Amino acid sequence: MLKVKAFAMRLFHLGLSSHLVSDVTTPPISSPDLLIASADPGRFSTVDVICSIAKSCGAKVVLITAQPERGSCVKQTTDVCYVPAQTWQVTAEVRRRRDE
Repeated sequence: MLKVKAFAMRLFHLGLSSHLVSDVTTPPISSPDLLIASADPGRFSTVDVICSIAKSCGAKVVLITAQPERGSCVKQTTDVCYVPAQTWQVTAEVRRRRDE
């Protein structure tokens, strides 16, 4: 969550209107808006619902993730930004294979 807050702050410093979903001052999302979602591998119902609502309101939805093939909210997105990075899931799989 901290990385998303820092990114929103940088966008604000660039003069863009940026808000976090969790802030009480966040205005309703609408068609000219862009929702940038960050999701770890797996399924997160909260992220799925937020992306679904944003899409139904006409907003564009971009998902930033290290494993787009595993995320369930990929279906709700306009675009996916793949960031190649090691995740806890990958680390656990590598450790399990090593111990076999």
